[in-house]
Amino acid sequence: MQQKGLSVELPCHYKTSVNKNFVLEWKFAPGSTSPENAEQMLYFTNNKLYKPGSQAERLSLLHDPPTLGDASLRLVNVRKSDAGTYFCEVNDPPDFYGTGSGHINFVVLMPPSSPVCKGTAYAPLGSDATLSCSSSEDEQTGSLLLTNVSQEFSGTYQCIASNEYGQESCQISLHVTGVSSAKEMPGMNHGPIRLCRLTAMKELAECSGVRSRLSDDSHPVFLPRLPLRSEPLV
Repeated sequence: MQQKGLSVELPCHYKTSVNKNFVLEWKFAPGSTSPENAEQMLYFTNNKLYKPGSQAERLSLLHDPPTLGDASLRLVNVRKSDAGTYFCEVNDPPDFYGTGSGHINFVVLMPPSSPVCKGTAYAPLGSDATLSCSSSEDEQTGSLLLTNVSQEFSGTYQCIASNEYGQESCQISLHVTGVSSAKEMPGMNHGPIRLCRLTAMKELAECSGVRSRLSDDSHPVFLPRLPLRSEPLV
């Protein structure tokens, strides 16, 4: 495994007495592609190196020429598309003893992709409002349902997608229309920032005074933020 943007070394070692018939070949099967459909990415024969694959400019041998028992590769600026299975094959007739091939399953560790926020932009007083957050690339989605909304629910809501390699976010604004006759809403937090943390599927949101529930297919983190009276949004 390796993180996106870094470099990786793909090891391939062999034992043989290299002669003029020595041939090294690396193939790559991206994603879940079957080994039979792997494409040639590097080929060494007659002391000449060929790199026909799309990774050619980012690919190099650790030892060139690879005739001293080490046919390992270095791949720089790792991309998501580099994930898959790599096959190393060494042929050196008439040496046909042992195994002349091996493979490596390579996983690229990625920060989350940018989510997209959608939902109710304007909601009448006392109605319900649904805010959604989704990422087509990561195939993650979630929604936040706010019930019986009041003016205090108006503001900017932020959805954060994060893992140990980074985080991305999106924002959406909710405007509650109408005039409330209530002077105080029981349990409502009038502070400048309200934090809703949606922790797991079908669990209620942990939210300061906000009456909300999590939909069945949801698990993002929403940070609803209210406009400050004397300070800008943080």
